[in-house]
Amino acid sequence: ELQWMVGLFEWADRIQTYNVGGWNYMEKLKAFTDGGYKDFAFVDAVSGILNIGCHDPPCVGYSNAFVQPHNKRDRNDTFQRMLNALQV
Repeated sequence: ELQWMVGLFEWADRIQTYNVGGWNYMEKLKAFTDGGYKDFAFVDAVSGILNIGCHDPPCVGYSNAFVQPHNKRDRNDTFQRMLNALQV
């Protein structure tokens, strides 16, 4: 249970409040939903924020090297399957 609680806290604290370089999570989420859940660049950007702390990879990572989020394609595919299952 602790892992889920930490994950929810991180989502609320770091992802939902993300507002860097003109990219605001809440505004982009609204645009994604208003656009009919079609622009999966939103999902890719959120994956970048979650994995490496920025919305527009490649980003300078913890070792000052440019890095890309891992499993980007898998994350996007999983999100699309979830939307399909929810019939959104």
